[in-house]
Amino acid sequence: MAVKEEIVRFASQQMEQLGIRSVSVDDICHEFSISKKTFYVHFATKDALLEAIILQYQQQMAEQLEYIVKKKTVLQAITSWHIIAQQAKKSTNQKPPLIHDLQKYYPELFKEHERAVRRTMVNFLVQFLQKGIDERIFRAEIDVEMAASLFVDMHKALMVRADKHKLTPAQISQEGKHNMDILLRGIFTPEGFLELENKINKS
Repeated sequence: MAVKEEIVRFASQQMEQLGIRSVSVDDICHEFSISKKTFYVHFATKDALLEAIILQYQQQMAEQLEYIVKKKTVLQAITSWHIIAQQAKKSTNQKPPLIHDLQKYYPELFKEHERAVRRTMVNFLVQFLQKGIDERIFRAEIDVEMAASLFVDMHKALMVRADKHKLTPAQISQEGKHNMDILLRGIFTPEGFLELENKINKS
């Protein structure tokens, strides 16, 4: 792996654990036994490194979602999400230090990141919903663009509400499950929803 990619990987891991401001250029140079001059050959500023980290995250997210569309059936994917939602009750409701610092100290980059993530998610859901229609799991008459935007916006609203009212992980999980249940009942065929329930019960 090239030095530049290694720096992005290391800095990303450190910032996710400690926050952006707790990881200095000196820390990175020490880790790789390089001078600051060498660091600045790869990144003009620390902000440029941060932008590379955010871009990498977005690319990885897009790749993971593309894998779901190509390699899993709709029911397999939704069943996996259901299991993940159940496990989320065990997690905390704290923002990762990287995202917390990004929102606090780099508001414009944070907003740009959120817009990019939303575009990626909507694009994924459009493909996913169309796949469900092709598999005759989802109703053929649904507007995939509108439904995809609705899914993403409802999730965003839940995250804003969770932050504002300091919801516990269990409360977030419960509300998310409730919202998902409403949305899925609106797009599934009766036969498709019955098949989904059977798969979830087995899981």
